[in-house]
Amino acid sequence: MKILRMLLLTSICLGTAVESNADWDSFWHHKQQACHECKIDFLRNQCWPYPFREFDSEQTRDPFRTMASNGWRLHHTLSHEVFRPNDAMLTAVGRNRVHWIATQTPEHRRMIYVLQGESREETRRRVESVEAALAHVVVNGPPPQVFVTDRVPSLGSGEWSANLSRMRLEKMIAPMLPSAEDD
Repeated sequence: MKILRMLLLTSICLGTAVESNADWDSFWHHKQQACHECKIDFLRNQCWPYPFREFDSEQTRDPFRTMASNGWRLHHTLSHEVFRPNDAMLTAVGRNRVHWIATQTPEHRRMIYVLQGESREETRRRVESVEAALAHVVVNGPPPQVFVTDRVPSLGSGEWSANLSRMRLEKMIAPMLPSAEDD
């Protein structure tokens, strides 16, 4: 009888041990995963804010990239002044401007914008004139693309621009080194 009780007790203990072992593995796995996540959180907190600076920097740079692109676009816009009024052909200034854009600007900025004319026919002749001028230019890399735009660049006379520069220079404060007493 005593042996029967011992066998029964042993079988109960072994059956329970198998079940508790499965729970222990599950518990240990979750514990290890939670510990791993704690380590990741700890390391992330230790290196803060460096992982997040690049995203912030990109967001800060985006408006400046947009302004630079708009500046290049307005600078490369061929307005009414560089086309002859009667036949919409490029003047000598216009041909020089096309040559400069095609050869001197960075390759990723080589785009020419032609300001719309009074009619579709005039706009078409302007584009053809620009493309004909480009055909005579030797370009390293791909030739510039020609686009039609309705954005009129703001223009000012050379005299106005020179006066503005002079006024700015006259009002500029002269640079001075700090005196020895300031240290």
